[in-house]
Amino acid sequence: MPVDLLCVTKAAKAKEILTRQLKEIFENNIVIEGRCLDELKDDDTIPASLTLFSNRAVFDEFRATKDFSIGNALVAERYMYLDNLNEILSLKPGQRVLVVSNYRASAEDTIREILGAGIDRLQLIPYYPGCSADLSGIDTAISPAAGDIVPEGIERVIDIGVRRIAISTIFYIVKFFDLALEIVDKYISEYSREFMLQAGELNRTITAEDKLNHEIDAILNSVHDAIVAVDTECRITVFNPKAEQLFGCKRQDVVGKNVSSVIRNNDFKRMIDQKKSVTDVLEKIDDRYFISNKTPLFIDGAATGVVAMYQDVTEVQKLEQEVRGRLYEKGYVAKFTFDDIISESNTMEGVVKKAIKFTASEEPVLLGGETGVGKEMFAQAIHNRSDRKKHPFVAVNFGALPETLAESELFGYEEGAFTGAKRGGKPGLFEQAHNGTIFLDEIGDATLSIQIKILRTLEEKCVIRLGGTSIIPVNVRIIAATNKNLKELINQGKFREDLYYRLNVLSLRIPPLRKRKEDIVPLSEYFLSRYGNDIVLSDDVKTLFRNYPWKGNVRELENVLRYLSAMYSDKQIETEDLPQDLKSGRKEEEAESRPAYPFMMDAAHSAEYKHILQVIRDYCDSGRACGRGTIGREVRERYGSELTDEKVRWRLKSLAKTGYIEIGRTKQGCRITERGREAIGD
Repeated sequence: MPVDLLCVTKAAKAKEILTRQLKEIFENNIVIEGRCLDELKDDDTIPASLTLFSNRAVFDEFRATKDFSIGNALVAERYMYLDNLNEILSLKPGQRVLVVSNYRASAEDTIREILGAGIDRLQLIPYYPGCSADLSGIDTAISPAAGDIVPEGIERVIDIGVRRIAISTIFYIVKFFDLALEIVDKYISEYSREFMLQAGELNRTITAEDKLNHEIDAILNSVHDAIVAVDTECRITVFNPKAEQLFGCKRQDVVGKNVSSVIRNNDFKRMIDQKKSVTDVLEKIDDRYFISNKTPLFIDGAATGVVAMYQDVTEVQKLEQEVRGRLYEKGYVAKFTFDDIISESNTMEGVVKKAIKFTASEEPVLLGGETGVGKEMFAQAIHNRSDRKKHPFVAVNFGALPETLAESELFGYEEGAFTGAKRGGKPGLFEQAHNGTIFLDEIGDATLSIQIKILRTLEEKCVIRLGGTSIIPVNVRIIAATNKNLKELINQGKFREDLYYRLNVLSLRIPPLRKRKEDIVPLSEYFLSRYGNDIVLSDDVKTLFRNYPWKGNVRELENVLRYLSAMYSDKQIETEDLPQDLKSGRKEEEAESRPAYPFMMDAAHSAEYKHILQVIRDYCDSGRACGRGTIGREVRERYGSELTDEKVRWRLKSLAKTGYIEIGRTKQGCRITERGREAIGD
């Protein structure tokens, strides 16, 4: 049975606990299995979409001892359960204590967590198989579920349990498998409830003020993020040391005050009223940026406040800017991010969400769409959000690359390879993209001989320079783009079928501007802000823009706005100011006159087929699966059509039979084909 997520650990107990925890979190949404390292043989394979290693030491041992590769891998971030700190706090100051684990790195990680929780009164000594620690005078050990390797003679073992998987890791898994964010909401809520109840229990049971403060500090410090909690009146009740560091305030100065005194323009009150969690939100507080996760707290159904966790990303951004500066010097840098994609349409929002999901993978991406829709912008955005963002982004356009230069430009050449070759030779674009991304634009224009070499590079992950014999390893991710129908080119013998399937692992179709008319005015206003000399568009011009077919898509729209900014300043643009092509206000006559459904014999039901295809198209473009029930519901809600489940089933069978959709197996849903897109003018 295929596995979605495989959890790899060192010890059997850790495998059992972490796998059970993951299954409880994700329920039946994904298939999860666990294995110990010893259960993975050299001739084994990892039959999983994503492999989760329990810690860095397990991952490092896997790479050092196993002679096979894996696909997508993730090292879990983890932390101790809060209630495990109480027993550690009861130990005497200065006491020598063993910290026992399967690895030295794991034992040292546990020590760092304990120290990070503010417990610095003990002498903590790492112990692991094969070490030579001095055990004299030691009668106590702390162990994260590794009590079976505690040395003899230790009278007391404090089992702090298998560390819990951090929220950030759960969120990554949710995004990787495109699951509902409610899974993260629930996990944050459970963790936050435990955190608040633990702090509340200390408040009720401990009377000595110094000890109270010390133990609450220990709990608050055990969390890696900044924690801010408020009551129903938005008064701050919790403000941990990480929050003090990030916001520059002392806890004693802000507890009891309204949270607005620290975080202006916050949404705590709205969250209490709406009773909904928010996750992975980028917030700007003063001049700094934070990723925040917030959840309301309830006791017996009544709201008691909100707890928020913040991570500062400002320093990360500064480091990234320095790296980008060095890449700019080399000329290989991706300028655009997903924030630069201007859109208000639901269709485009779905495309962006799907592209963001691609950033977590290393598989090739094939971008499709008409000229001028922004394929390179998407390629750069995918690169800039991937793990390769600190490395080069190299673009090559086959439509502008002469056939005689293609091989030497892509794969490089050695000195003397041909007349005019530079002394010392020259590295090709694949070499220069090493560890980064290479963008193959207009791949449909590549010659068959170049296609063969690209295929070989994809399969062998190496290149040989023109005129050379040395094999040069290259580690690149390929993003290709085309405005042509590659399947038609395959039928014509102009494109290799094997290369098509190697490139078309993750595919994304970017819709033309005329299919997302909601974006036309926002894009116009964006370009005017860049080029405009204080000019604005009249309502008539905006209407004309919405109805114009924009055969050149966003590029054509940008050129029109640049023309207007060059011709006029400080005025409102009217229709008579427009270029001649736009003055005519040409509508999409071709699309309107085209037979909408050539496969339909019964015109009375053509609207139903159209609505079904549009629903399937929208779900495919947003990367979601849709089955018969979903399609029927969407058609009824969107278009008011009275389609019964039985009618939907027969309509889908007809569409599949005539090649307009493909019906997948259970949970795969329906997918629209190119023929289906053409039938609805997509």
